[in-house]
Amino acid sequence: MLQKFNTKLISENDFILVGLSGGADSVSLLLNLLELKEKLNLSLSAVHINHCLRGEESDNDEKFCIGLCEKSGVTLYTERINVLEYCNENNFSVEEGARILRYKAFEKYRNGGKIATAHNLSDNAETVIFNLTRGTGLKGLCGIPEKRDDIIRPLLSVSRSEIEEYLKEKNQPYVTDSTNLCEMYSRNKIRKNVIPVLSEINPAFLYSVKNTSDILKDEEDFLNSECERAYRECKVSENQLDLKKMSDFHTAIRKRMLKKFLDNNGLKLSYKRIDEIENNCTDRIFYKNNLSGNVYIIVKRGIISIEKLNGERRIFEQKLVIGDNNFFDKLIEVSVTSQKNYIEEQNVHKKFAIYYIDYGKIQGDIVLRNRREGDKIRFEGKDFTSSVKKLFNERIPLCERDKTAFICDEDGIILIEDFGISDRVKTDSNTADILKIVIKDRSQEVEQG
Repeated sequence: MLQKFNTKLISENDFILVGLSGGADSVSLLLNLLELKEKLNLSLSAVHINHCLRGEESDNDEKFCIGLCEKSGVTLYTERINVLEYCNENNFSVEEGARILRYKAFEKYRNGGKIATAHNLSDNAETVIFNLTRGTGLKGLCGIPEKRDDIIRPLLSVSRSEIEEYLKEKNQPYVTDSTNLCEMYSRNKIRKNVIPVLSEINPAFLYSVKNTSDILKDEEDFLNSECERAYRECKVSENQLDLKKMSDFHTAIRKRMLKKFLDNNGLKLSYKRIDEIENNCTDRIFYKNNLSGNVYIIVKRGIISIEKLNGERRIFEQKLVIGDNNFFDKLIEVSVTSQKNYIEEQNVHKKFAIYYIDYGKIQGDIVLRNRREGDKIRFEGKDFTSSVKKLFNERIPLCERDKTAFICDEDGIILIEDFGISDRVKTDSNTADILKIVIKDRSQEVEQG
């Protein structure tokens, strides 16, 4: 086993899904976990994502992973994803789009267990330099976390040379991704051109970056805890803060409070905008700044609030019908399909948001509506109930929340657009008829011509 492999991230009886590309890092990760399997009674599986970017080379990587897992007795899930099409449709870089799709696949197959990825010491340094180049706060200099939610990275303190030496000793082959040599990608430029120069200045550069990241993580944790304490003191309501109380805290904490306040209301603003708001709020009796659409931040009588101007909230509710349903600027197509068609459609690239529901599990009439106070849902594959308000605060901009589609039956919510379906209406082996729901954004259709 690799000396710096972090076994503290792994517990007895864990179910672990390994992200397996076939490269040296992920092969090493799998082999190290296999060495721990019997001792800790681990359940191991792996997932390989074919990004369809390198033609035959991508297919050969997939075949390699299939062979390795068959030899090791590890269940392997494979996915073929058209990354370029996804990135073109969503305006992502290839690097970012591939990362998003990978983690979606990881979540799909983890079955409630941990996801193990093979990020190593070099990846951490690349991330820190990349963030620094773009401009970042303290969080961006903390590098890659060894653990985030159910994602673990046991190789984060291991260098690439140590990984390659380990595989050489094991006489274990691996594949090499040719795009790692291509300098059109930012991280490759950093890996090939920047890190070697910095390593000449300091041969222990990769470890120095890791040590610095670890120090900054502790300081980031401290500042976050101070921010949480200050936020509780200054919070008046979900969309109001007490400006007078805020003025008692250091400007670094005030800016963090403002960021948290805006994030909680679904507003993601740049550091420059937050700095501008913080500077203007401090000594103003009245202040108003447009944030997005008809959403404003307002200072009045010592209170900072976020308000929607120009009219009241629009409540939408109507019976959902088989066929076409209009919902604000969206078209919601509803049809009934068979289990056979459903299985065949799983391998087809989906341009629009598509949801499949067991028609036989629906209770009474089906309603299409927007959000309501107190909405809750237990999503497919989850063993807990989620607050819709909390979900929206984390992911949906304030100006878009009333335009998010909800589909309900007599027992409650069965689908929330962009989030998923209720566990109680998921399809299974006994499903006969399936309700297929396709949500199309008409404004995007117009833009695409």
